[in-house]
Amino acid sequence: MPEQIRLLAEQVSELATQVQQLTRRLDRISAHLGLSAAESPKRPSDYEPQDELAEASEEIISWAGKISLLPRVSTISFLLVLALVLRTLTDSALIDKHVGSFLGMGYAALLIFLGWYKYKKVSPLAPVFAVCGAALMATIVFETHTRFSSLPAMPAYAILMITGIVTAVIGYQFRVAVPVIVGTLGLAIAGAAIDYPNPFFPMLAALLLTANLLGTFATRIRRCSWLRWILLIITLYMLVLWASRLALAIGRGDEIPYYLAQGWFLPVIAVFMVTFVVTALLGIIAGGQERISKFDLSLPTINAVWTFTSARYVVSALGLSLVAHGVIGLAAAVGHLLVCLWLARKKTDRARGAGAFALAGSALLILSLPPVLGSFLLSLPFLAITALVLSLASDKWQRGGIRLTSYLLGVYASGSLAMFLLPEISGGQGLTGGLVAAVVGIIAFYHYRWCRHNAPPQDSLLFSKYDTKDIGASFLFLAALFAAFFALRTGIYQLIDPGTDGASNIFQGAQSVIINISVIGLIFVAYFRGSKEIRNITALVTIIAACKVFFYDLLYLHGIPLVLSIFSFGMAAATESIILGRWPRSSLAQSKKEGDAADEGPF
Repeated sequence: MPEQIRLLAEQVSELATQVQQLTRRLDRISAHLGLSAAESPKRPSDYEPQDELAEASEEIISWAGKISLLPRVSTISFLLVLALVLRTLTDSALIDKHVGSFLGMGYAALLIFLGWYKYKKVSPLAPVFAVCGAALMATIVFETHTRFSSLPAMPAYAILMITGIVTAVIGYQFRVAVPVIVGTLGLAIAGAAIDYPNPFFPMLAALLLTANLLGTFATRIRRCSWLRWILLIITLYMLVLWASRLALAIGRGDEIPYYLAQGWFLPVIAVFMVTFVVTALLGIIAGGQERISKFDLSLPTINAVWTFTSARYVVSALGLSLVAHGVIGLAAAVGHLLVCLWLARKKTDRARGAGAFALAGSALLILSLPPVLGSFLLSLPFLAITALVLSLASDKWQRGGIRLTSYLLGVYASGSLAMFLLPEISGGQGLTGGLVAAVVGIIAFYHYRWCRHNAPPQDSLLFSKYDTKDIGASFLFLAALFAAFFALRTGIYQLIDPGTDGASNIFQGAQSVIINISVIGLIFVAYFRGSKEIRNITALVTIIAACKVFFYDLLYLHGIPLVLSIFSFGMAAATESIILGRWPRSSLAQSKKEGDAADEGPF
């Protein structure tokens, strides 16, 4: 009890001292302003700047002392001095370079051990020892191998991997991320630099795989997605370098160097693909109800596109079956879509990454269907159907990300028609091209109509915050119009004999007539349905028609085709003008405005 009374008395005394100091400061301020002690200053700017500077300097010094900044800086300086002394003795040949290199690595290992010991003792200097040790180890290993050639590549990779794993163990034991971050970055950067641009790629791949796994572990301790982005960029660059150099060597018929390890490439790519899928899935699941990182949402698609294209490049160079490669990609696409289905069915309040795997599966379908079917054009109806199915699934499971993916896939299926049907004289201008365009257009239009009768999930962040009026579905309508144009265009092409004079002139004029007639049809549909959405899309098509007529037809067409082109555009413009002039007085439009919300659209 006497001890407690003594402590209480000391606290009261300290508080009284602080009150006296504040009173004196207030008196000085009042005297400076000409106020009485009872009055308060009017503006913060009236305080004496000398007092403010004194307070700021005291705060800075106090802050520096609280976070042990000065002790840490001094410790780093002393640790670097010892490392530089050892480096100087080695450069001066006072110590054998082999002995000096191993002494340097031993010194770095000792610092890592001291970092572990300091963490155990809860010392503020613990991160200094761990970080310096990991950074010095990566630097010394790289220099020992590159400059002194006293450390072979395999032991160098092994030491770097062990260093990364040890720092990860320290981070796991004490729940700190700094040692893992530094150790992982040193592991990846030093490993990529060893023997660049001719490293032994299988061992480098193992090292980079380890670095990515450790980076994933680091983000579980502290959210630092930037680390995983850096590691992913390094990994993709080095493995793309491997793929390109291997394919070039095979294509030239050169003898394959040992470091390219031809037999290891495809298995390594497969391991990376599975690893990235699993880490992304675990990141999505482990997120609980927290926001999923952008890295975990982006990784499945990046991984799918990168692995498939890299493997295809090498498979093509080796002369292996592209159909078999496409079948494997198709199986991977189905696997991603099944993961999407599994995530979508989970009973959670928010979408938990199902859209990420839907997008990755769609990307794999785009890449794998053409070699399996033997035709890029024939793959487009399957993509359009998949887009429609994804929309149905998104409505059933209330997942906005899946619905967005369906929009992207549907627009891609229609937009890709231009690759084969845009040239005037092409194999794609046959009956097959026209039928494919018609099928894709019909599916896209049905997809659009379904979306207008089934609202997007209201609890989806995408549609509740960013696309509140579901403008994305409007692009499906544009995609349907685009596909319909190519279907009609191909049909017109079949009626024209390419060998006749002026075939190109007639064909170009016919296309303009198709667009202008479409404007007339669309504006009537918009008028009778009272749809602002279709009205505004009609305005967009009108702009396209005007550009075609005035910037192409007038310059390159002649004769009857040019006359029909300009006349049909004039009719379209006149019809649109008349209907738009009657639009506000249309009772049908007014009734539709409230009674047909689905057709009102986002505009």
